Amino acid sequence: MKFNDLYNKIIQGAERYADNAFQNQVTDKSRPDFGGLFYSEYGVALPDHCSTAEFIPVIGFLYYEKTSKFYHSSDLRQRLFDALDYMKRCTREDGLIDLRFNNYDSPPDTAFAITPIGYLAYAAKQMDDTELYTALMEFLVPSAVAVAKGGFHTPNHRWVICAALALIMALEPEKCDFSDVLDSYLKEGIDINSDGLFTERSLGVYDQILSKKMLILSECCKSKLYSAEDFLKIVDVNLKNRLDFTDFDNIVDTDISGRQDYGKKYELGNAAAFIYMSIEQQNGEYAAAAEIAVDSMRPGTNQGYGELSTCLYFFFKHPHWREAELEPAPIRTHVERFMQESQLYRVKEGKLSATVKCDNPAFLKLNYGEVKMPRVSLVMDYFNAIYKAASIEKTDFGIRVYMKSEHNVKQHPAFWMPLGETVAINELLGFRDVERRELNKRPEFDVWIDIYKAENGFDLHVKTDKGLDGVQFSMDFFFEPGGSIETEHCSFRACKDETMFLKKDDAIYVKGNDSIKICGGFYAHKMITPMHSETNGLFRIMLTDFTPVDRVIQLRCGKFSGADGKCYSEKMMKK
Repeated sequence: MKFNDLYNKIIQGAERYADNAFQNQVTDKSRPDFGGLFYSEYGVALPDHCSTAEFIPVIGFLYYEKTSKFYHSSDLRQRLFDALDYMKRCTREDGLIDLRFNNYDSPPDTAFAITPIGYLAYAAKQMDDTELYTALMEFLVPSAVAVAKGGFHTPNHRWVICAALALIMALEPEKCDFSDVLDSYLKEGIDINSDGLFTERSLGVYDQILSKKMLILSECCKSKLYSAEDFLKIVDVNLKNRLDFTDFDNIVDTDISGRQDYGKKYELGNAAAFIYMSIEQQNGEYAAAAEIAVDSMRPGTNQGYGELSTCLYFFFKHPHWREAELEPAPIRTHVERFMQESQLYRVKEGKLSATVKCDNPAFLKLNYGEVKMPRVSLVMDYFNAIYKAASIEKTDFGIRVYMKSEHNVKQHPAFWMPLGETVAINELLGFRDVERRELNKRPEFDVWIDIYKAENGFDLHVKTDKGLDGVQFSMDFFFEPGGSIETEHCSFRACKDETMFLKKDDAIYVKGNDSIKICGGFYAHKMITPMHSETNGLFRIMLTDFTPVDRVIQLRCGKFSGADGKCYSEKMMKK
């Protein structure tokens, strides 16, 4: 693979981005948002890193790129200065900008904007473009000073701030010294665990952002607390983890996220980090990932904030990259990891991928090719309880998932006893008086699920203990709709928000040629608890029982044969 080919694709993507962005730049000089990039969804121009602050460096690098159709374009240069003037007008007196749908007078969001604009300042300085460099620094320096005095909201903001300040320090080491501020953040420790996950576990959004920030810190930060190699090791372990959590169709598993990307579809992404680390380590697997990431890059979307400007910056800063060549290596397709610290279990085998996670009613996610089963839940409407995976432990046979109930009233399961005195009416509202009442308690359940890895799927051994007999129970399997259900006796389309009760034997969910089979159906009731098991546009298969429960459910993945109505594993299909 020639990295110059990747670079050419990035330039082509940047040109497409510019063509589209020019149509959305406000050109009416009478408007207060003149020069800004208009965001049609909100009906205003925006100065943040998702809009004008990304627009400025992308078109700026195209201006300097000899192979670009925008090379030394006077129209582009004027648009760049108009956008920069807009950014300056949006800056408050203290040097900060707003993220207009959330954070106002915001240090971290100003830091988000500083970094991409700082990329272009580096290029302007190298190109001896004094006019542009001076104009850029008129925005960057006061904003960096303001960010250094500010603060943050979320864990990732700390490293966004550090990267922005380190970049400005590298540009103007004599004028800007934020060393004490950087050290005050870095002393907290970078929040990546031994499993390669940052605190927010946001593979869709913030992991990509943080990889880029770590790379900037590796090049620009002079703190004694972390070396360049330390930052690169963080990027490396995070990229390895990213590949483990990427399915065969190059979609990352966002169901472990604690942020806004939870459950949403994000492609592999992180092009800048994969390019950087593939060259740094001569890593063929990362080179293959870089190709995929560049080919799927969608400039101007939320698929990787700042990805385009960061790629352009690093290729500009390291021109020898364009001469580099590296043979791509196959991306890992077989993974089985029990992640003790993160309390996760991850499996990848070809088209099969599965994730078991804690602190969520949907404790298991299983995909096979086109068939997506994003949720498996255990439901018992026992005093309005929600059952979540509380912990996961590795066993000789696989893993054991311990389920724990959460009640909307903390005294449950129990009944309140009378006080024998006058009670004000307003005390009864919202359970205000329950703390002083005696409780007539009911026993809690012990619930666990043993998960065994099989050749082409999993066995789930579900068991309850203690609690009370006769409590309604169900295992709920949710599928993305659009496929069909095949059983020995019937076949029908699986529509969204519909429910099927699997009373016995097997049912196969089929989409395209791919299928997941649920084996070992059981049935005791048709009670559905909407509050705790909403379909949310999915198709649901329920297996129901009453406590005590001791059941084994088999999940098998493979190709579906319409000829005989069976699900065959990949190994069987090859024979």
